[in-house]
Amino acid sequence: MDLSSRPPRDQKMRRLLLTRSDLQAGEMVESLASMGIFCVSEPMLSIQHVRQVEAEALEPAAALAFTSANGVDAFIGQGGSPAGKVIYAVGPETAGRLAAHGAQSVLAGTGDAASLLRLICSTWRPADGMIVHVSGRDISCDIAAELRQWGYRSRRTVVYAAVPSASISRSTLEGLHNNAFSGVIFLSRRAAEVFCSLVERNAEISIDGLTAFCLSKSVSEAVNPGVFEQLKWASHPTRGGLVELLASKVQAAKATWTGP
Repeated sequence: MDLSSRPPRDQKMRRLLLTRSDLQAGEMVESLASMGIFCVSEPMLSIQHVRQVEAEALEPAAALAFTSANGVDAFIGQGGSPAGKVIYAVGPETAGRLAAHGAQSVLAGTGDAASLLRLICSTWRPADGMIVHVSGRDISCDIAAELRQWGYRSRRTVVYAAVPSASISRSTLEGLHNNAFSGVIFLSRRAAEVFCSLVERNAEISIDGLTAFCLSKSVSEAVNPGVFEQLKWASHPTRGGLVELLASKVQAAKATWTGP
């Protein structure tokens, strides 16, 4: 357990468990800590690149659609290039990751697959050319299949796999047992599913009074409500929306906390 962002003793109720993958958890822990939201990282998914980006798979593409920051990192890390193509991103965070890698004029949805599909359909015509969805192995929405139903030429290329964790670390188990956390943060359906599955089949895990904080209503639907006392989701399916949710709940907890 990384306690580099450990809160003072009198702010113990503000510590949260972050289930985001290792590749992105560190930056988010530091960012939230700067806002007074203290987290401990316990990734539920490990990101593994599955193959080199094949040039022939992308050559016919006139546009690329990215639905996660992990997809962007895997694509660029394996030699892919967005140069000369129209770039779509599911939301602001994915667009930001593309910009960090030098992509320009990224068209971004508001954070979910539905908004991305609406954006593509309003700005791209089937005659404009092939759209390639750059994705992980496991997806909740097949963007390419959805576009084909509307007459677009589209395909999917898989650049990474999110491998589920087989266990929860001993230090986190101890923290859960000692009520060291007030909530758990989920940014994806799969992370929520993996965490709940591990809790359900591990008699050692004791959870009392935890709140599940979810990126979106869709993510919240993957949480087993029997595991948590409360279930909350961001009003907008973006990192900014999630941070707003966390800040409001942390402040409410601080105002009512009566611990030592």
